Amino acid sequence: PKGASTFNIGQAEVGLSSSLSDRFSVALAIAFGDDALSIGSFTADYLVWSAEDSGTKSLLGIKSLNVGGGQFDIPFGID
Repeated sequence: PKGASTFNIGQAEVGLSSSLSDRFSVALAIAFGDDALSIGSFTADYLVWSAEDSGTKSLLGIKSLNVGGGQFDIPFGID
């Protein structure tokens, strides 16, 4: 209708994360949009090496080495 306005929020997302140990952590984003819940992202991260743990300052300027993977949310457009 003429003169009517629409307000849209789009997708809402809640992020959860937890350190399961000193070296292993996980993160989950639950998204709600289009009247349905979905997983926005789920990642896991593992600390392979840390200068602090090995008793050194750094190795060639590197202070830690992490390996991570999962389903990532790469924002494009209106995100």
